[in-house]
Amino acid sequence: MPDTHARTPPLHRIRHARERRARSAETGPFAPRHVARCNPGPPGTSRDAGGDPTQARVPGLVPLAAFRTAFVASSAPMRLLPSSTLLVFGLLLGACDDSEPGPSTPDSGVQVERGPRAIPLDGDPNGLFWDEASQTLYIADDQNHRLLKYRDGEGVSLASALSAAPANSPNLGQVVRLQDGTLVTVRFGFGTAGAVLFVRPDGTTGEVPELPTNRRRIGLTVARDGRLFDSYFVRNSNVNVGSVAVVSLKDGTEKEVVGALVKPVGVLAVEDSLYISDQIAGRIYRSPLSNPSELTTLATITEPDLLALGPGGALLTGTRTGQVLRISTTDGATSVLASGYQQVHGIAYDAANRRLFVADHDGDETNGTTHFLQIIPVE
Repeated sequence: MPDTHARTPPLHRIRHARERRARSAETGPFAPRHVARCNPGPPGTSRDAGGDPTQARVPGLVPLAAFRTAFVASSAPMRLLPSSTLLVFGLLLGACDDSEPGPSTPDSGVQVERGPRAIPLDGDPNGLFWDEASQTLYIADDQNHRLLKYRDGEGVSLASALSAAPANSPNLGQVVRLQDGTLVTVRFGFGTAGAVLFVRPDGTTGEVPELPTNRRRIGLTVARDGRLFDSYFVRNSNVNVGSVAVVSLKDGTEKEVVGALVKPVGVLAVEDSLYISDQIAGRIYRSPLSNPSELTTLATITEPDLLALGPGGALLTGTRTGQVLRISTTDGATSVLASGYQQVHGIAYDAANRRLFVADHDGDETNGTTHFLQIIPVE
């Protein structure tokens, strides 16, 4: 005869088991207390300097380390949870996502990703260029000698694979889009393979011929009159000599208009002015486009990087300490707009949707290398 008592416990045992399950749901490894602490802190800042660097740059997301701690610290055995508990868990995770999709774009109906969001890239982003007309972000891949693009609803994809790079010289600087749709970028070249590269609207790629290959090119900008400026430096006996030049794709020329720089990285044309960031000199210069060699110092900054136009007509630049700096074009006053990243290289600003795109470079390869495209809301 089967032992029915072994299969059907007394009622008081059933009640006690239910109570234990309820307590486990409140204190066990999946307890809501482990996922409810979602106070993101100030935008663009890290809540925990010693935490996961990815989460430090994406305020509001629950660090993976918190879940690991919950599993290790709990002594309760693993149990299947009631569906109601799993539902609460899912709702709490949703509440912790601070990403702001924002409004839909009027033409496509695709929601705008305002961030904060960190997108890991299979490549190393350097120069960024936001094209308002096509709602496209162009990304110069400093690792794979190619141009990428980001669009809301599509993510990151290949814009153009450039012609084969010389050995050990895949590095690209800034990227811009000309009025006719041509994309232009520059190759650093390490003193032997510097170049100005382009992609025509039909996809044809090319290189401006017969330009000096010893010029280590980084910055690039288009003035409102259509002139194309690049920045570069040459190294003679370990001494840098930097310049800014006007480049003509049609004529295949590169004529110096600013000299006596050290390591000009960023160059940006805004209205009637030209702005230059010199990384070694630690200065942001300004000059009139009518006479670019007439330099004045606008601001003094430690190791500024590429330049972009930001909110309110201010300049933006990044630093190797992971900051996005805002620089007033009126008096050169500098403030931190966002921080907590790795090394900030290129920046682009989408004024219509009030968001920044940031090339977040991982300069520490000791713990693995992950480069990000950061999307940051600006209020």
